Amino acid sequence: MSSVVIAGNTSGSVTLSAPDVAGTTTLTLPSTSGTILTSATTQAGMPPNIASNGPAFSAERTTSQTFTTDTFTKVLCQNEMFDTNSNYDNATNYRFTPTVAGYYQLNGTVTVVSTSTNNRQIIAFFKNNSQILRPVDLRISMGSAITMMSANGLLYMNGSTDYVELFVYFSGSGTLSIAAQAAGELTTFSGFLARAA
Repeated sequence: MSSVVIAGNTSGSVTLSAPDVAGTTTLTLPSTSGTILTSATTQAGMPPNIASNGPAFSAERTTSQTFTTDTFTKVLCQNEMFDTNSNYDNATNYRFTPTVAGYYQLNGTVTVVSTSTNNRQIIAFFKNNSQILRPVDLRISMGSAITMMSANGLLYMNGSTDYVELFVYFSGSGTLSIAAQAAGELTTFSGFLARAA
């Protein structure tokens, strides 16, 4: 295997080695200045508008959570299935505070156990303690039931102070609770960097 060694400006060197395969392989460099990405390139070294290995998380509710009717209640997903950059707080504030600026895909599924009828059911994402996305707003008439609602949206986060939380709203009377994770009953909150800023 042949190699080309380029000496560094002050010390060290860079070695370009040809692959140990038959035939001809061509590496074409662009005609403009730039940086060649390698397997060791971090998120900070990526060019603009590439998500690459940005933050991602998924958490679930593993025990029943009671809540009050006719008010927005934060969904407390306390069990992390994964949290690639430790940006989701699963113990205190139950919020996602990503450290890379960009556009984030958010997903929420809430299963509500209810004994009331003529309900209004809402799933909303709150950014910095203010409602910003309300993908689900249902008005339904039903008897005692288990209702599963799923919502998603795309949201810009500044990568430093912005955080997002999942909330549920349920009107009506009777006993209400957010179901624990079980077969057919899902309460989850997840998100990932879709595109860097």
